[in-house]
Parts: sequence; C-alpha cells; structure tokens
Amino acid sequence: MNDAGLIIEANGHERFAFSFTQNCLVTVTIRDEYGETVVELTQSNIPDDPKRVTYIDCLSGWTFYLANLKSVLEGGIDLRNKNADIRNVLNS
Repeated sequence: MNDAGLIIEANGHERFAFSFTQNCLVTVTIRDEYGETVVELTQSNIPDDPKRVTYIDCLSGWTFYLANLKSVLEGGIDLRNKNADIRNVLNS
C-alpha cells in the first residue's frame, strides 16, 4: 500500500489535519483541560470497503505512537523498536 496525503490544516499551535489513503482525514487537536495537555486524534472518512482491513490497524498504531509521544515528552524514553532485524511489529 502506498500511503500519500496532503496537509489540510496546520495553524502552528493547537490544530493539525492531514489526509492519507483514499481521502481519509486525520485531525490532531491539542488543548488544555484542568491544567493538563490533552492530545485528541480523530480519523474520519474511513472507506466502507471490506478489503481495506488496514484501517482496523490504525487504532493500535495511533494508540502506540501517542503513548510513545507521551513517554518521550514526560520521561525521555522512546518505546519504538530500534533493532532493524525485528520486523512486522507495531513499534518498528
């Protein structure tokens, strides 16, 4: 699968949106809530094509990479796999 897309919105502060694969839209919003920073990621325009099961994997991918971002920002620990010999894992 060749994923390509466009930057739809980037205001340099709290909102970033981009498209990928068949006009799927991902919007990332950053906001303050009760003194904490909340990062909200929404993926929309997901095709109903049953052959495109790749979109099901997006949930686990987004979950891992947002958790990794939190880990890096709060503790400096990057959870991604760094061993090039280990393949076909979520965190590679």
